[in-house]
Amino acid sequence: MDLRGCQIPTDISSILSRQISEQKVTWYQPFIFTDEVVAGTAAVWNAGADKYLCTEDDPAEVQESFRRETLILGDWYRHLTDILVASFPAARTFFDFGCNVGHFGLDLSARGKVYTGIDVPRNQPGKDLLVAITGIDFEFIPAQYSEEVHRIPDFDEERSFDVGIFSVVIMHLTDPHYAMRYFSQKIRHGLFFSSLLAPGDQHHFKARITPYNRSRSLPHTFELVPTEPLAESLLRFSGFPHLYRIPFRPGVDPGHSRQWGCWIAAREPVEPTAIERYGLTYVEDRTDRYADGAPRVVHST
Repeated sequence: MDLRGCQIPTDISSILSRQISEQKVTWYQPFIFTDEVVAGTAAVWNAGADKYLCTEDDPAEVQESFRRETLILGDWYRHLTDILVASFPAARTFFDFGCNVGHFGLDLSARGKVYTGIDVPRNQPGKDLLVAITGIDFEFIPAQYSEEVHRIPDFDEERSFDVGIFSVVIMHLTDPHYAMRYFSQKIRHGLFFSSLLAPGDQHHFKARITPYNRSRSLPHTFELVPTEPLAESLLRFSGFPHLYRIPFRPGVDPGHSRQWGCWIAAREPVEPTAIERYGLTYVEDRTDRYADGAPRVVHST
């Protein structure tokens, strides 16, 4: 996201450096603050630079690389938000599970949507900085999903939202089925989902048994490798039978996103106009597999 038209603090590079080094804010998402100061992992993924922050102290070619790749990644984020809004035009409330510092929150709030993001508490200063710079506020809940109890502790369990965002999260979980089911129960209509998939046209479900971890209140039996069949299985298991694959656009989208596996998942069919406008690839509806409804996850302690 290009913030160069906003009121940027004169010491922005120092502020970001302190957040990254001292407060451990994970500036994963793409933000351009000035011509010289760029934060996010765009350059790490696409340009080969092994750092989260570019400042005026970096060589000119590094600054150019950061700006170029961050603009590409920012355009891609905006493209995904366009698809999400077009797929659920009546949606008002959005819930982002693992929101980082809130790139989707800024974009959706600017479009008049009501956004709630959840991420680890250490990212709160990053969100606060973005709100101060842009004047766009949104709800950020500093909390973390617990794999001990398979829920977000101290979160209002009665809350629900029109649409969800579950972006590049499942590879951080021991067993994503618990988290996906918990998350999906809060979503009324559908979600944007992305995962890091193994490259190639043919993907296979892979799992290997791991030792029982006695420190956990619930055992985790499998270490799951995110693949395309697993993504489909997770989404249908979570009660979203209508799946739409967001295709990679060669020469337009960031090169690394080819492997991400991006989907719109819905409880009801998405309008054909959204499918045609964004060239979504329809995935065969196999709801008959779950004729009696998606399997129910039982939480126990």
